[in-house]
Amino acid sequence: MIRYPAFLLVAASLVSASLQAGCASGALVGDHTGSQTAQETDSAEIHRVYLVGDAGYVSTDGEANPLFDAIVGSTEMAPDSRTLVFLGDNIYCCGLPDSSSPGRAVAQARLDELVNLGHRFEGRTVFIPGNHDWNNSGPAGHEYVRRMEDYVEAALGEDSFLPNDALPGPVVVELADDVVMVAIDTEWWLTRQTRPYGESGDYEIDEDLDFAVALTDVLEQHAGDRVLLVGHHPTYSQGGHNGRHPAKTHLFPLTRKWPNLYVPLPVLGSAYVLASRFVGTRQDLPNRRYRKLRELIEAASYRSESFVYASGHEHSLQLFRRGPAHRPHDYVVSGAASKPSFVSSGGDAAYTSGESGYASLSYFEDGSIQLSFWVMNGGVAELDYTERLREGRVNTVEPESDTEFPAIAPGTTETTAISGSYAAGPLKSTVLGSHNRSLWTTPVEAPVLDLGNTAGG
Repeated sequence: MIRYPAFLLVAASLVSASLQAGCASGALVGDHTGSQTAQETDSAEIHRVYLVGDAGYVSTDGEANPLFDAIVGSTEMAPDSRTLVFLGDNIYCCGLPDSSSPGRAVAQARLDELVNLGHRFEGRTVFIPGNHDWNNSGPAGHEYVRRMEDYVEAALGEDSFLPNDALPGPVVVELADDVVMVAIDTEWWLTRQTRPYGESGDYEIDEDLDFAVALTDVLEQHAGDRVLLVGHHPTYSQGGHNGRHPAKTHLFPLTRKWPNLYVPLPVLGSAYVLASRFVGTRQDLPNRRYRKLRELIEAASYRSESFVYASGHEHSLQLFRRGPAHRPHDYVVSGAASKPSFVSSGGDAAYTSGESGYASLSYFEDGSIQLSFWVMNGGVAELDYTERLREGRVNTVEPESDTEFPAIAPGTTETTAISGSYAAGPLKSTVLGSHNRSLWTTPVEAPVLDLGNTAGG
């Protein structure tokens, strides 16, 4: 093994860190390159969905939560036109333990903050689980999820926690005409621990492939609708779960978990960054099992005309637009409700921000969709970015034609060849072959089809 002087290793780490700093935002805030004001439309808004991810580190000190208050204060729409979705990781660090556990009081207090927001919110509230709700991907995680489901539904009513029974889904929720939300549990797919099988919604899940088949079937059934798929784990990201870290992580990797622990470990820091960028754990996008999740979601949604996938997991706000311009699929990350963190700017993202905040989706009567990102500034939720994800339908009226076509007498026939362009002399036929030319060039008699009168016109 070649041994390098320590100062060279430190220098290499510093160079690596500076290179990364050159392609990633050194601050928490990333790109703000879209429209900064709401886009006007004459169409009526028929449904709005609030996307709040990774809220499980919310303060329980009794102080007002400005982010939650901003959502509650948006009351311009009727309750049946509003849905609040908690995108998983609803309790840090390890879900809801049983009543005898010493950590139960703190975990329940954090969950109560979210449940209280659900009570105050004028509309439907839906929780979905994340990896931390599965006992931080630990043993008996499915029991923690079921315990959380029982607690939430006892407080907010049936189907306020989806999917049911720690199963993967998919579960379809009708939000409005041609607007459906499909809930899935992505941690069920990623966990290494025991996971349940059985009847999930309208599908029997007996093995992994059954989940892929069920999700594909649901999305194909609603291929012509505006589909909002909600799950915890994103399929695209420029955050830590995809190996993007601030430059300081190369030198002080322990600050990733303990923000104030500045112990210089340059070689280990760079090794950690490289490992998370190219290998990762099951909670990171480079991981093989995680990549299969992304492939599954993209394959299942291939035929969808209007598709948005909303997730959390990364403690940031991000937007990725994939596919052709006339039919893009949009991937929204909204996981900055309680502990925002670094996200790199630029790259493939249309928008990134590492500020605390949330996202909302507005669905309009004309078929259009508008996404808005709200960030907290001095205790006030401010609109930071908005994007029209889908344009509305254009109603056009075909002009009446003044052209009059002559009537065709019954039994009228025409004699003609299919095409004269295939005719050939002896030389051309010898060089290029006959290719059944006579079938194309021989005139035949055929009846005339009167499109104006046949079968009612």
